[in-house]
Amino acid sequence: MNLTKLSTLALVLASSSAIAGTMGPAEAVENYDGIYFGGTVGVSNLTNQITVNKFSGFETQNLGGNNVTGGGLLGYDYSFTDMLKLGIEGYVFGNGNQNANSYHNYNGTSYASQETYNWGIRVLPGIEFSSSAVGHIILGYTGGKFQTVDNGAFGYLNHDFYLSGFQSGLGLTNNITKNLFVRVDGLYTMFGKEKNNGISTNLSSIAAYSASLSTLEADLTIGYKFFL
Repeated sequence: MNLTKLSTLALVLASSSAIAGTMGPAEAVENYDGIYFGGTVGVSNLTNQITVNKFSGFETQNLGGNNVTGGGLLGYDYSFTDMLKLGIEGYVFGNGNQNANSYHNYNGTSYASQETYNWGIRVLPGIEFSSSAVGHIILGYTGGKFQTVDNGAFGYLNHDFYLSGFQSGLGLTNNITKNLFVRVDGLYTMFGKEKNNGISTNLSSIAAYSASLSTLEADLTIGYKFFL
């Protein structure tokens, strides 16, 4: 996780917090338990550590690029005590940039990978800092659909695949009105490794691809809660 990624995440989270602060004064909410839904927009950095074994030997590249991401979530909040909270939610997100993670060779060929959408479930253990603000940890399990296209940079490959992995992060929820809230989250997801065979650039042998994929993400959610 390099300095550029951390700086990007910090900038987006700071901007999201600033946006939240301009939406009006926070309102105390006496009840906490309830069902909520929300819409999310954010920035996701996809990292791909790729190794290709082909006729000329091994070639390795560490690729990274940013996606605009967004989607919806549905969840339930529960209070154990006045201070200790727990949320559980499911979500579906899509990614907007079709070629965010790419490598361009000197001869005009390119390799590109993308995450088209992802879904998952996560729990959010939290602590109430004030009557209108709750900080939370995020622990989840997620799956994603990916696509890899290589038109001659390492070899030739056009492959759609699914990967799943564990997600963790930190966030803060702030009440804007009794039912309306704004939330900012920073998330890291490790999807694991995908292996697949393509064709080497000599067109007569196999190119063995191995890609390790992960994302670093900053999200802003506007949501509405129905209290029970």
